[in-house]
Amino acid sequence: MPLQELRERLGLDSRLLTSLVATWPETRATETAVALTSFAPAPDASQQAQIDAYLASLRDETEPPAARLDPELLAYLVDRGDVVDAGDGTVFDAHWFAEQEARVRDHIFRRGSITLAEARDLLGTGRRRAQALLEEMDRRRVTRRVGDKRVLRASGEK
Repeated sequence: MPLQELRERLGLDSRLLTSLVATWPETRATETAVALTSFAPAPDASQQAQIDAYLASLRDETEPPAARLDPELLAYLVDRGDVVDAGDGTVFDAHWFAEQEARVRDHIFRRGSITLAEARDLLGTGRRRAQALLEEMDRRRVTRRVGDKRVLRASGEK
């Protein structure tokens, strides 16, 4: 159940609810939801067909990605590690993202930095996707932006 919905149904403030949920046996909580520890989400046949088509479209680089996926199904794929949601409607296949992140890291390691234009050319993708990838790497604290370039973060750098 979404944490916000549970909070509203119980009429509790966020801090009290967080404390209360921590005492419930056989439950787990994330930043956004509460579930029984035995609960494992599973899409029905129709949802699985949507997921399969969506993942196939992300992996087929000759075609643009399929229409947006239902937010709950997208969250399911993110939680499962199948996709990376870079925000602003940009979603990457997780394997593709990992491969491209490694390529960007290698480029920066060899040359000291990477620009958006260099990343676009290196990845063979459009400017929007290259920028989304670089910004996601910044959020993950792999890189940091210095002017119009990205550099690798030092180990332990905040």
